[in-house]
Amino acid sequence: MVTLSVGQLLDRRYRIVEILSSGAFGQTYLAADLRRPGLPHCIVRQFQFPSKNSKALQVVQLLFKKKAETLEKLGTHDRIPQLLACFEQEGQLFFIEELIQGQTIAEELKANQPQPEEYVVRFLQDTLEVLDFVHKNGVIHRNLRPETLIRRTIDGRIVPIEFGLIQEIANPSARADAITPPPSPDSVVYMSPEQLQGNPLYNSDLYAVGMICVQALTGLSPNALPKPKDNNGDRPPHLDWPNHGQINPGLISLIERLISPYFDRRYQSAADALRDLQELYGLSMGSGVNLSGAGMSGLRARLASSSQNSPAHSEAQEAAKRRWPDRRLWLGVAIAVVGLGFGALLLAGPLRSRYWVDRGSDQLKAENLEEAIANYSQALQVDANNAEALYRRGAAYEEIGEYQKAIADLDRAIRLRPKHAPSYFQRANARYRLSDARAAIEDYDRALTYDPNLVQAYLNRGNVRGDIGDDKGAIEDYNRVIAAKGVPARLLAPAYLNRGLSRSNLDDQQGAIDDATKAIQLNPSYALAYQNRGLAHRRAGNLQAALQDFNIAIQLQPDDPDPYYNRGLTRWDLGEVEGTIEDFNKAIELRPEHALVYYDRGVARLKQGDQTGALTDFQQSAKLCIDEGRLGCYRDAQYQIQQIQAGKLPTDLKLSDEEEPEAPPPEPSPAASPPPS
Repeated sequence: MVTLSVGQLLDRRYRIVEILSSGAFGQTYLAADLRRPGLPHCIVRQFQFPSKNSKALQVVQLLFKKKAETLEKLGTHDRIPQLLACFEQEGQLFFIEELIQGQTIAEELKANQPQPEEYVVRFLQDTLEVLDFVHKNGVIHRNLRPETLIRRTIDGRIVPIEFGLIQEIANPSARADAITPPPSPDSVVYMSPEQLQGNPLYNSDLYAVGMICVQALTGLSPNALPKPKDNNGDRPPHLDWPNHGQINPGLISLIERLISPYFDRRYQSAADALRDLQELYGLSMGSGVNLSGAGMSGLRARLASSSQNSPAHSEAQEAAKRRWPDRRLWLGVAIAVVGLGFGALLLAGPLRSRYWVDRGSDQLKAENLEEAIANYSQALQVDANNAEALYRRGAAYEEIGEYQKAIADLDRAIRLRPKHAPSYFQRANARYRLSDARAAIEDYDRALTYDPNLVQAYLNRGNVRGDIGDDKGAIEDYNRVIAAKGVPARLLAPAYLNRGLSRSNLDDQQGAIDDATKAIQLNPSYALAYQNRGLAHRRAGNLQAALQDFNIAIQLQPDDPDPYYNRGLTRWDLGEVEGTIEDFNKAIELRPEHALVYYDRGVARLKQGDQTGALTDFQQSAKLCIDEGRLGCYRDAQYQIQQIQAGKLPTDLKLSDEEEPEAPPPEPSPAASPPPS
């Protein structure tokens, strides 16, 4: 199959923006629709004709037409992506679908933490409603998993994507030589036994929905979810639910019926499962779910008693008795994965504290910073002098911008471990964020005293030195990073970039260009490197080269105002006043509080004879400058205002000429896996 390239035009209408995925059945792309207002994004799915045999081609073309008609019909539902177009081109099949903006259920569950009951009920109601429509139109989704269910941004509703019927086109059963690639390990757990055998039914989709509910309620990862083969395929998977007494037993029974390996014991339709769910919680179609407070308590009490004699509950109880011999094996797994909260209570104090530290570190790796902080706080409740917990919580506080709290924790951690280099390093970062450059440098010095190989400290100390005007000292620090052995590219690239900034400030423009080029070689999509190389080119008088670098920086980061501003300055140097104003307009659109851009746009407007527009810009610049405490630019703006009001228009118009170089933010400490203490 020929892969489309970014920028390629398809059907003279769809410009490929990004390659999203590639699989056994085809390619998926993000594209811009050039014929619709605003050039909205859409999804392009590409498939190759599976055979050159004329009879096989006829089958595929007929199937293509029928599946397209089916998808078009499904797209009439407000929670199914609309099929925008379908066509053949150069032996390839293409479906163009509506792009659904939102977050996948996989992203919501990636932390592997149990979700509240309300989350699961909302998910079930939303998903079953749309599946009921799909099934009534004669379609089995076949590909339901957390990655193919999106919570739509505009209303929070669930939208299924990537219907499996499209895959039939790429691999129709009519072909005698058809070979179906095995499903990926991550998707197998959501496939019922009959679907794994190639015989999907409508309620095979319900099995997938049930397994996603299990994942949400237990916090198990996909690899830890029970599979039919775990139970020899002849009995339902047994689950030890966390917080069993807090979950509506009727909901548990409903989910266990959804995931029965026997298709005839499973719900036969989405409508049946939805009806039971609505009866359990008193829901109506499309209604919200509120399971908190006294209403929830009363509902639980009512359901706990009324569901004891329901057929589903009785069946589940009998099944539990039959599968009792397997209970201990699965119970051990459940305790290992989700039952640790209870196990921690049996540990001695230091071990309990260590347990919470480890949990916090897992959350930190998953970027769940608030959860990480909560776990470190639990560790400190058990052992207030746990230096590791203090250090890691301080690092997490620094990451979310709570710099004072970070410093307080790191102060305590350092008192307990006065030679722990990462604690000094992290406190230096927090102090730097609070504009205390001198204290930050002192902490970086201490960190390097206790760990001379902590290259992040050299890098960040160089950044601080550069900020306070000590470019020679900054270059010394960057040289240490560059000369060290085994430094990863993620640290080398900013070291070269920032050394280039300092070289440019010392009027070594060629050295700055060389360093920025090296950073680009290490990271070809490094927008800051292109921007800063452009600044060095401009300072050296290489205006066309500067313009080219700013263009690339804008392509890589179109929402960053600085390359637009710097390109505007370069266009001014080239005498392109209209282009200058266009770039300044865009910079202001992206950052309305950009004081210098207002000043410079005012100068450019004066050049065009637009005194009214210039006066407005100088007034706005003066306001922003005084708000920021920048008296120099405030006085400059006031001078221009007075000149215009007095009718004395300057003849030698000059821009502020303060380019916007950028350096990466301080390199964070690898708090989840710091150097050994």
